[in-house]
Amino acid sequence: MDLSRVLVMSLFLSVCLPLLVSANAPDHLVISEVQISGATAKDEFVELFNPTPASVNMQGWKLKKKISSGAESNLVTSFPDLTIAPYSFLLIVHPTGYNGSVARNVDYSSASYSITDNNTVLLYDDTGALVDKVGMGSAIDSETVATVNPDANKSVARKSALLPNGVSGPAEDTDHNLNDFELQDQPNPQNADVALPVLLRHSQAYWSPDGMMLEWQYDPQSVIHWHVWRASREEGPFERITQEPIRRTDSGLYQYVDETATRGTTYFYMLESFDQMGESSRSAIISATPLVIRDSTLATTWGALKRR
Repeated sequence: MDLSRVLVMSLFLSVCLPLLVSANAPDHLVISEVQISGATAKDEFVELFNPTPASVNMQGWKLKKKISSGAESNLVTSFPDLTIAPYSFLLIVHPTGYNGSVARNVDYSSASYSITDNNTVLLYDDTGALVDKVGMGSAIDSETVATVNPDANKSVARKSALLPNGVSGPAEDTDHNLNDFELQDQPNPQNADVALPVLLRHSQAYWSPDGMMLEWQYDPQSVIHWHVWRASREEGPFERITQEPIRRTDSGLYQYVDETATRGTTYFYMLESFDQMGESSRSAIISATPLVIRDSTLATTWGALKRR
């Protein structure tokens, strides 16, 4: 066998995905943001988020509140037959008091239902099992410690965490409301029309006349920029080899040629991403497996995610 072909087969590539460093993304729906008053005392909403790769049908689910006496009462008596897509939101609002510009998905079941200071908001599935809850202020019920009461025109929102699709979303869940939520001076309700970007759709590496070509595709609707890092071994140290961030194209296709790469040398590459929330990280890698050897050219597709 030609020696150059053997050496080329030893090439190993890795790529970093956009991520906020967290191992606390849950495998269930979460209450992601709550506003209890705004322009009026009943200008309120509850936002749900699906941090999983599976759709969730909400039919028969319930949204409730608990007051200081421990008594529970309904906000949504029973959700209709609707589905939250993966990595998407659902916006539930007071039917007459909500004053936001983002379109609602579901109304409270009655205009008399409302959330106030020191309440707990609870989400139950169609079997009656408690899925998530957030206590505020001096709430009698919370996950470990309640988060703060949001003032008028403010909200409490769940912190971001890495999701299975490789991007960050409001899903931090350590079962500690005070740690998992933060006060928002500008509430940001999102509805079912909003979904976070998907994982890399296509990626490969191959020798081009100018050097090692790295090629990857991301959701064309997302605005994500990248830096390329390289090392001679997986443990590093890694050196950044791009001067300016590689910016999005209309197709979502990104390319970078490592002109200094030498055939027959093993390289490890990482892509440092700047995701839609403005975060940057290199805390996860994707490993590549050789698929095609043709004329001393190695073509690869990046495979399973693995954590450092």
